[in-house]
Amino acid sequence: MALDNALRLDEKTYNAIYAVRSSNLKHALKSAAHYKQALETPFEPSPAMVLGTAIHTMILEPTTFDIRFRVFEGDRRTKDGKAEYQAIVDQGLTPIGRDAFETARNCFQSVTKHPEASKYVVAGKEEHAFVWTDVDTGVLCKCKPDFLHNGQFVVDVKSTRDASLKGFQSAIGSYLYHVQAAFYLDGVAQVTGLPYRDFVFLCVETEAPYGVATYALDESSIEMGRALYKIALKNIRDAQIDNEWPAYPKNLQTISLPTWAHFNAQEIIQKES
Repeated sequence: MALDNALRLDEKTYNAIYAVRSSNLKHALKSAAHYKQALETPFEPSPAMVLGTAIHTMILEPTTFDIRFRVFEGDRRTKDGKAEYQAIVDQGLTPIGRDAFETARNCFQSVTKHPEASKYVVAGKEEHAFVWTDVDTGVLCKCKPDFLHNGQFVVDVKSTRDASLKGFQSAIGSYLYHVQAAFYLDGVAQVTGLPYRDFVFLCVETEAPYGVATYALDESSIEMGRALYKIALKNIRDAQIDNEWPAYPKNLQTISLPTWAHFNAQEIIQKES
């Protein structure tokens, strides 16, 4: 595997690299103003995000979990609880509740028992960072895939409430995971010179029975994601060149009912006619 140009970076160093990451793309697709606002807003992870990071760490780098997280069972509403919580933060650790810790551990155990998912965890090359310049827009980009396999496919761990085919299919559309997939594949292929073409989701549910499923994203979805991330990068490039960060068009626009509302109205009209 040609990983000579990949980087092994801790999270702090990786975050400090000023480049577009996949989580920025959804904002840039909405508008340049929303992208700029997202960059300038201090990031405060939600409890769900902390849980997701804990699950990722437990699966990807279980030996580092204890030097990144500390179980906190106090009450932050009390003086002693606040002090205990702050002491954990001051040590550079992330406080995590007992329930969240148990969830992360259960997710890890489910993944290791799954015949397909466990193969990726054992054989993959985990968490290399990639930085590249997009050839079409000249925008500097970065990504940090969860696992790479044999110069052929990228694996991404997703903690989710519903890992069923229908449930996760909905999540792909809602969270633009297909955009992330195309972005990662193109970046890794450009840096390594290897033909990364396939993207695999390793999904694990965050509630009992902590179901696990693996899905390979089809080519048409990756192509759609590629078209969208290229639009996002173009919006970023144009805003940077002009130093203008518009939200929505300034001119008057025509608007109409969404398809579902149109059909609902038609049904009511037909019933009454």
